Amino acid sequence: MQAHGTTEPAAYDFYLQGRGYLQDYVKLEKCRRMPSKFFNYALKKDPGLLPLRMRGLGEAYWPQISG
Repeated sequence: MQAHGTTEPAAYDFYLQGRGYLQDYVKLEKCRRMPSKFFNYALKKDPGLLPLRMRGLGEAYWPQISG
């Protein structure tokens, strides 16, 4: 966990859940809305996860921006 920028287990768990929703290509709405929800939860638990949150949000919205 510490290698990923946090020592807070709950924050990292929320981050991983958000990343999991990024893999749900079947439902594009879920792929956008749910990751941001979990990334925000992670950020509340540990503000140090801001860079990971921003990267994840960029990945969630990239298909919308590029297409």
